[in-house]
Amino acid sequence: MEAFYAFAAAHGYRPSAAPHAPVSDEGLPADAASAASVQPAADAGPGTPSGTAGPAATTSPSTAAGATPEAPGVALQPSPSPAPAPAAASAVPVAAGEGFAAVEAELLGASLPFTSGARHGLSARLAGALAALREASTVPGRAGELPGLRQAVADLAARRPPVPPTAEGERLGTALAAFTAAHRGTPTTIPSVPPVPATSAGPQPAPATGTPEAGPTPAPAPDLATAEAELLAAAAPFLTGNEQCSGLSVHGQHVLTALRDALAPGNDHLLPVLPAARARAAELGGRRLRLPATTEADRLRTALSAYHAAATAAGITPSALPAPAPLNAPATASLTVTEPAPAAEPTAAAEASGAAPGAGGDDRAADPARRVLEGVVMEAPSASFSDDTPPPEGTPGTGGGSGSGRNYTFFLNKISAAVEQALDETNGDIEAAVKMLQKKAVPDSMALFKLTRVGGNYVHTVYPPALDFLSKPGQGEADGVWEGRQKWRNAPLYEAIKRGERDPLDVVGLDINAAYLSAFKTHLPIGALKHDPTGGFDKRKAGIHRVDQFNWDHTDLPSPLGNRIEPGPYLLDEATVRLLIRCSELGLSEPPRILESWTSGASEALLEKFRRVLQQARQTAIETEDPVTGEYVKAMYSRFTSTIGESGKNRELRRPEWVHTIRSQAFASLWLRAWKAHQAGLILVQVSGVDELHVAGGDWKKVWEEGRKPTQMKEKRFYTLGGK
Repeated sequence: MEAFYAFAAAHGYRPSAAPHAPVSDEGLPADAASAASVQPAADAGPGTPSGTAGPAATTSPSTAAGATPEAPGVALQPSPSPAPAPAAASAVPVAAGEGFAAVEAELLGASLPFTSGARHGLSARLAGALAALREASTVPGRAGELPGLRQAVADLAARRPPVPPTAEGERLGTALAAFTAAHRGTPTTIPSVPPVPATSAGPQPAPATGTPEAGPTPAPAPDLATAEAELLAAAAPFLTGNEQCSGLSVHGQHVLTALRDALAPGNDHLLPVLPAARARAAELGGRRLRLPATTEADRLRTALSAYHAAATAAGITPSALPAPAPLNAPATASLTVTEPAPAAEPTAAAEASGAAPGAGGDDRAADPARRVLEGVVMEAPSASFSDDTPPPEGTPGTGGGSGSGRNYTFFLNKISAAVEQALDETNGDIEAAVKMLQKKAVPDSMALFKLTRVGGNYVHTVYPPALDFLSKPGQGEADGVWEGRQKWRNAPLYEAIKRGERDPLDVVGLDINAAYLSAFKTHLPIGALKHDPTGGFDKRKAGIHRVDQFNWDHTDLPSPLGNRIEPGPYLLDEATVRLLIRCSELGLSEPPRILESWTSGASEALLEKFRRVLQQARQTAIETEDPVTGEYVKAMYSRFTSTIGESGKNRELRRPEWVHTIRSQAFASLWLRAWKAHQAGLILVQVSGVDELHVAGGDWKKVWEEGRKPTQMKEKRFYTLGGK
């Protein structure tokens, strides 16, 4: 229906709610069967670049016309011949609806870099509303949500929210201003069309092909769906999962894998990224790739060229990233917030944004080390992380290759530059430099995380809809998810020593190194969580699970649920549930009974490159005795973990279930180390927190190496249990 609407609009048809008679086959153009690939009408509305996809690509027919979704009785009729009759009253609502659809399509295109996570700098509310609007406009069956989401976006845009002072930010600011004006002047429903004269009550004849009224006959365009199917079939031999054994470049594999996953049945959570995946695949098809001299490679090269042509004909702009706004775009009020200059003269950007001359606002906003998001003064990233432009494919030091010898110098140099900047600004004062870097740990870690996600197979959701049990009821209160944090002591051992039944024991308190950093390697949900009331466990998914009462009968081992006292059922995150399953596999308990789940497709590699970069930086700091870098890296991974939930200090990512899963993965790793010590014959005395393990009754160095690597352990304290 969307393709048919685009085809009809391009050939001069207009929506009409009037009763209609059937139109004969002779009245339709011969190329109606290829409507899916016909470009939209030339009058795409303000803000839409020439040659890009029009509103039909992202909006349903009823939505594109400004009508209530799925309005019954709406027919597409050919436009009547010009007549002096007063037709303006019926044409205005239709034109207004089509213009609003074009403005909305431009807004969704301009917001894609921010809603996909490729760019940052928007407030959480605005980014979440735009992401929800994009998802509702692309997912079938959700058209009923569009009026409320449009109103929410218009209300937020009317408050003139700040956007980044970049090309993408200026394009988004212009699109927001245009959307606000168009939404204010567009009716929520299309008035009925006045009755047509009796002389034209029958079917209106379509203009003859090739006449001035009909315009030139469009050339037949390749079918996008057919080209897409052929491309994925031709690419299958190159997408085996082993990047190094494929004849296609790693970048090409990532692009085609993203397109394949977005089109796969059951991957509804990836539909919002389908337009970007198609644009990247079309851009890949226009390049001259270096492929092996094989039949399979020839088929892939031909399929890529055909897909490039089909996508271009369908209105898809080939691009690795969304293009900035055209230079000749209509002049509209900009929502970009420009930091006030030291001089008193108002800048042109400030005048365009409507700022009063001389209005400086909060003086802290003028500090280049700070930025304003949603009215809150936030810390700006270090200079080395201010440029978040993705590195080109093949850039040395971006982690190419395989195995433990991967080169991450591109990212490590940014960390080193941030440390050098802090030392320069503090004149070499180590303590002051550490404090400065700790303040920048949140924006720097977010910038580094986004850079390490470039080229990944999946685009994670940045602002998924909030679930009630993942929202804190009040300040200082916890949400509904239980983490398996340990606070365990070997009660029978303590009682036996207290009664004199056992001799005093020498106890060694061990500490796990970089526990939260190691916990980044865990199964995280990629998209928004969806409810599954049937229960059961799917290892390909991750999220939050409601688990029935879990029983633990071992007094010499801590429970994998931590110090939980209240009976079940419990809401548990992915890491805790997988630990319960591991305990059942070890024969220590019954399998957990999952009653219902809120899950999404999972990946264990979302934070993997991020973790490896920070681990290398930490290890280098230890080897070179660099305390500034060591404390900086520690602040980056710890504050990343603590602020990606509902913290006001990080407005670029809202994934509270990630926080629970990372923290619980650290608790699970502590439990597994306790189990390893128990299996080695050591006596467990105490297990607490995220990294504290007390053992006795043997030499712990036979179980682990002593050191500061994540796989090693270090001695924290020594005491005698039961001694005087």
